[in-house]
Amino acid sequence: MGFGYMFFGCFFLVGTLGIPDIIGFILFYAGFCTASNHCNSFDNAKKVCRLGFFFSALDFAFDLCDWFDIDIFSAMVSNIFSSVYVLFLVCFYLVLFLSVADIAKEVDLPKIRSTAYSDMVIVPLFLVASQAIVIYVSENVEKLGDHASQIYGTGMLMSLIATVLTAVLLFRCYARICLEGDEDMERRAHDFKSPLEFYERNRKNKNNNNNKNGNAPRGNNNKKSKK
Repeated sequence: MGFGYMFFGCFFLVGTLGIPDIIGFILFYAGFCTASNHCNSFDNAKKVCRLGFFFSALDFAFDLCDWFDIDIFSAMVSNIFSSVYVLFLVCFYLVLFLSVADIAKEVDLPKIRSTAYSDMVIVPLFLVASQAIVIYVSENVEKLGDHASQIYGTGMLMSLIATVLTAVLLFRCYARICLEGDEDMERRAHDFKSPLEFYERNRKNKNNNNNKNGNAPRGNNNKKSKK
């Protein structure tokens, strides 16, 4: 269904792991394309994700300039772009949560749908607040002194919380919609599996092997007792 790709993709956005956001958008796009094979709920998310390639590439260019101390853009320009980028991410998450709510309604999972609507309010608030804190710290580093790092860390923590909330929702979608609903969906035209599907398949195989090994000794003991 593609939720495995989305789950891993959300950890690469907003610089949570220090990896370019474009990697996250690539994973999201792979998930949206896979989901589009089964339903139309993620068509709009797929279109917005394409814009993410452009914005994340520009964001990576700004990061490269910072890493190599290349003064092409002023601090004001960098802050303006960062704010625009965060606003785009807010739009992206809103479309994502609307898509999740739509598919949850289609498969009759009201709890997941309710969580998606809740995240539409909570996640954008955390993202905007995080960006506001980062800009405030960057503009007032000298005034804040030793407290600057603590306040900046609070902003990063809020961004991380937004990522975790999104990841929890997507994992619930994977667990409930993919695993319980796969039998009602169309068969894939290819064998391209998501990372979580590999994990789930290996877990099932391990459980089956444990069950077989657990049943074998009982049969042997019964035969000996009969003799």
